[in-house]
Amino acid sequence: MLHGTGARPLQVTLQCRTLSLDGPADPVLEPVLGPLDTAAMNAKRIYWGTPTEPRHQAVAIERRWMEGSEVQEAVELPRMVEDPAGAPHALLMLRWDEADASHIQQREALIASLTQSLEASGAAKNTTGTAP
Repeated sequence: MLHGTGARPLQVTLQCRTLSLDGPADPVLEPVLGPLDTAAMNAKRIYWGTPTEPRHQAVAIERRWMEGSEVQEAVELPRMVEDPAGAPHALLMLRWDEADASHIQQREALIASLTQSLEASGAAKNTTGTAP
């Protein structure tokens, strides 16, 4: 948990899995983010990273409550090398409050840090300590 100034902490969960994320209602999201409530939530795809450099982007799923300020995001971090069969994927899940300025700053800093590490020269060679 990353603690902000608001009542709730910014929640960040990292999980490794071998299957790709299967949309906003993927059952893997339920234990962390809860089920997708289509009557009370909107879901869409968003992009993390540099728009001019697509290989450094990560496609995220954003789930947003229609009432309130909680936002949920799930993103598979891209790999700079070809995935071997059955290779694990890093799935990052966030729960944050768009009304809490500290959450916005922490989320932006996390995304900047992750996308910079994806752009690092070692990332392309898989020398950053990630699993092959």
